[in-house]
Amino acid sequence: MLISDWHRSLYEQYFAELSFEDKPSRWQRTVEDLARFTESKSVLDYGCGITASLSRFSDLPITNYDPGVSDYAVLPEKADLVVCLDVIEHVEPAYVDNVLAHVVSLARKALLLTISTQESSKLLPDGSPWHCFVKDRLWWQKKLKGFSVMPAMDGREEYVAVLFKGRGMNTELTDEIVAGFRDKDSKKERFRSLYEKHDFLTAYSMHTDLRVEDDPQGAIGRVDEWDSHGILQRDFLIDLGMKPEHTLLDIGCGVGRASRAFVPYLHPGNYTGIDISKKALRHAVELSQKEGWDDRKPTFKLNSDVDLDQEFDFLFAHSVFTHLPDWQIEKMIHNAAKITRRKFAFTYKQTEQPQRSGLKQFQYDFAFFQKIAKAAGFKPKSHPKIWPASQRTIVLTKI
Repeated sequence: MLISDWHRSLYEQYFAELSFEDKPSRWQRTVEDLARFTESKSVLDYGCGITASLSRFSDLPITNYDPGVSDYAVLPEKADLVVCLDVIEHVEPAYVDNVLAHVVSLARKALLLTISTQESSKLLPDGSPWHCFVKDRLWWQKKLKGFSVMPAMDGREEYVAVLFKGRGMNTELTDEIVAGFRDKDSKKERFRSLYEKHDFLTAYSMHTDLRVEDDPQGAIGRVDEWDSHGILQRDFLIDLGMKPEHTLLDIGCGVGRASRAFVPYLHPGNYTGIDISKKALRHAVELSQKEGWDDRKPTFKLNSDVDLDQEFDFLFAHSVFTHLPDWQIEKMIHNAAKITRRKFAFTYKQTEQPQRSGLKQFQYDFAFFQKIAKAAGFKPKSHPKIWPASQRTIVLTKI
């Protein structure tokens, strides 16, 4: 059972007494982007509500379904993409697991879930809460293993996650998968357990924190390249056209290996470094103070704190996409398109087919990046620069 007769009757009474504003869903663009990325030819709006606004304002082939609305209560067929937007918080606690299992079973390629994590002041006709099942984000992360967490919209208190089935790179681990990994950390229980207990990005952040604790310089590459590698990165961007007056967003700045070369070159305040690891960022700040380049006013912040309204002349991500699954790369490139004025350059490990080769080791081909970049509004070009560890380079230019 997905909903009790009593709960259905409450919703029918509630909707009968309300008037609704005729406007698109706030998730319209996200759903359309996800449908394009997964090449979905059918979309199911699970819990469409009485307004069914997603289908009315989109050209996508959307089927509406809502067990609480008589007009849309006919059980649907499977769809390539299933979206369940602001629905689960309204489900009776006894039926949450049933609904989740049903939603997952209907998706062929991908499932997008958005769930409110806060109480609502609204009440149903019998005085019961409008949001009858409320849990925090951490609870949902533990509950929905295999889902990839996405940012909430407009800073709202909500849990947003996507599950890829087939096309997206699986980030769940099994003994068989780990047996094929070549990285040393996958053989260490303290690292592997992170990826078994947490979503990928949380595990990756904790993994990096542990490595920084062990050895700050060794956490982000070979110690014998500490001085030379940052200079290589700076000179590469200068060759691409970066000048002191330009602004730079250094994605995955780590403990400051390249920051110590970028910051003195750029005008004060023109460098921003971001990373997934709080401990790496703390070390970068301490390094700037110790070596005396903090007077150039570098900014260090977490990835999640990036302002997508602030533009930068250049974006650079060295050895970042080598550690991320495909769904996260797709999101980052689309976000980069919003804030890049000139060029976005990044490195990657090349392979014939995208694959995961370690706890946080991923390899891709040029075609993978080319398709995503073009969809985001970039002109992608393979650059001849080959870095230590045989990483290759792609430069994206705003069209």
